[in-house]
Amino acid sequence: MLYPTLSDLTKKVGNRYLLVNEVAHRARKIAKKAYIENERLPEKPVKMAILEISEGLAMNAEELEAKAAEAERAEKEAEKKAREEKEAAAEKDAEGENA
Repeated sequence: MLYPTLSDLTKKVGNRYLLVNEVAHRARKIAKKAYIENERLPEKPVKMAILEISEGLAMNAEELEAKAAEAERAEKEAEKKAREEKEAAAEKDAEGENA
Protein backbone atom coordinates (compact mmCIF):
# COMPACT_ATOMS: atom_id res chain seq x y z
CA MET A 1 0.00 0.00 0.00
CA LEU A 2 1.18 3.48 -0.79
CA TYR A 3 1.60 6.09 1.89
CA PRO A 4 0.15 8.64 2.09
CA THR A 5 -3.05 7.42 0.51
CA LEU A 6 -4.80 9.38 -2.19
CA SER A 7 -7.86 9.83 0.02
CA ASP A 8 -5.71 11.33 2.80
CA LEU A 9 -4.09 13.75 0.37
CA THR A 10 -7.37 14.83 -1.22
CA LYS A 11 -8.77 15.59 2.23
CA LYS A 12 -5.95 18.08 2.73
CA VAL A 13 -6.11 19.65 -0.73
CA GLY A 14 -9.74 19.42 -1.78
CA ASN A 15 -9.71 17.41 -4.98
CA ARG A 16 -7.30 15.25 -6.93
CA TYR A 17 -6.89 17.71 -9.80
CA LEU A 18 -5.71 20.46 -7.48
CA LEU A 19 -3.53 17.88 -5.75
CA VAL A 20 -1.76 17.02 -9.01
CA ASN A 21 -1.14 20.70 -9.72
CA GLU A 22 0.20 21.39 -6.25
CA VAL A 23 2.46 18.33 -6.21
CA ALA A 24 3.89 19.19 -9.62
CA HIS A 25 4.41 22.84 -8.67
CA ARG A 26 6.12 21.97 -5.39
CA ALA A 27 8.25 19.24 -7.00
CA ARG A 28 9.53 21.70 -9.59
CA LYS A 29 10.46 24.15 -6.82
CA ILE A 30 12.31 21.42 -4.91
CA ALA A 31 14.20 20.27 -8.01
CA LYS A 32 15.11 23.82 -9.03
CA LYS A 33 16.38 24.69 -5.55
CA ALA A 34 18.50 21.51 -5.45
CA TYR A 35 19.91 22.28 -8.90
CA ILE A 36 20.78 25.88 -8.00
CA GLU A 37 22.40 24.87 -4.71
CA ASN A 38 24.07 21.87 -6.37
CA GLU A 39 22.84 19.46 -3.73
CA ARG A 40 21.73 15.86 -3.99
CA LEU A 41 18.15 15.08 -3.02
CA PRO A 42 17.45 12.19 -0.63
CA GLU A 43 14.25 11.31 -2.52
CA LYS A 44 12.70 12.14 -5.86
CA PRO A 45 11.15 15.64 -5.90
CA VAL A 46 7.62 14.32 -6.46
CA LYS A 47 7.83 12.04 -3.42
CA MET A 48 9.19 14.90 -1.32
CA ALA A 49 6.36 17.16 -2.49
CA ILE A 50 3.73 14.54 -1.66
CA LEU A 51 5.18 14.07 1.82
CA GLU A 52 5.24 17.84 2.39
CA ILE A 53 1.59 18.14 1.39
CA SER A 54 0.60 15.19 3.58
CA GLU A 55 2.37 16.82 6.53
CA GLY A 56 0.80 20.18 5.77
CA LEU A 57 4.09 21.91 5.04
CA ALA A 58 3.51 22.93 1.42
CA MET A 59 0.31 25.01 1.65
CA ASN A 60 -2.49 25.39 4.08
CA ALA A 61 -6.12 24.69 3.19
CA GLU A 62 -7.09 28.39 3.05
CA GLU A 63 -4.42 29.13 0.44
CA LEU A 64 -5.52 26.14 -1.62
CA GLU A 65 -9.19 27.14 -1.42
CA ALA A 66 -8.36 30.71 -2.44
CA LYS A 67 -6.32 29.44 -5.37
CA ALA A 68 -9.13 27.12 -6.47
CA ALA A 69 -11.69 29.94 -6.20
CA GLU A 70 -9.47 32.23 -8.27
CA ALA A 71 -9.07 29.57 -10.95
CA GLU A 72 -12.84 29.03 -11.06
CA ARG A 73 -13.47 32.77 -11.35
CA ALA A 74 -10.94 33.09 -14.17
CA GLU A 75 -12.54 30.17 -16.00
CA LYS A 76 -15.99 31.75 -15.73
CA GLU A 77 -14.65 35.06 -17.03
CA ALA A 78 -13.01 33.31 -19.98
CA GLU A 79 -16.28 31.52 -20.80
CA LYS A 80 -18.20 34.79 -20.60
CA LYS A 81 -15.70 36.55 -22.87
CA ALA A 82 -15.84 33.71 -25.43
CA ARG A 83 -19.65 33.81 -25.38
CA GLU A 84 -19.64 37.61 -25.92
CA GLU A 85 -17.16 37.30 -28.80
CA LYS A 86 -19.29 34.61 -30.40
CA GLU A 87 -22.42 36.78 -30.10
CA ALA A 88 -20.58 39.77 -31.57
CA ALA A 89 -19.39 37.69 -34.51
CA ALA A 90 -22.94 36.41 -35.09
CA GLU A 91 -24.28 39.98 -35.08
CA LYS A 92 -21.60 41.06 -37.54
CA ASP A 93 -22.49 38.16 -39.85
CA ALA A 94 -26.18 39.07 -39.62
CA GLU A 95 -25.43 42.69 -40.53
CA GLY A 96 -23.39 41.53 -43.52
CA GLU A 97 -26.26 39.39 -44.79
CA ASN A 98 -28.75 42.27 -44.48
CA ALA A 99 -26.56 44.63 -46.53
